[in-house]
Amino acid sequence: QEGVAREFIRAVQEYRKQLNLPVNLRVNIILDTEEELQRTLTNHKDLLEENLLVKQFTFGHLMNEDDELSLGETKLRIKLSAAN
Repeated sequence: QEGVAREFIRAVQEYRKQLNLPVNLRVNIILDTEEELQRTLTNHKDLLEENLLVKQFTFGHLMNEDDELSLGETKLRIKLSAAN
């Protein structure tokens, strides 16, 4: 499970680069993904918040226009924004 969490961290860091968000900027993340991945990420929430500088981390339904990331075989939609 920790390997999946670390893979997620790498994917989000790459996504931040695409959005030109500085690595030291605190962000809010909304994820739309399958239940199993939600459980895995929730179990490693402290690791994610520390490595990604997450202010708010939530799960919800996102529309198709939001960006999609791949973690192995698993697809997820993500919305990443600068935290206030």
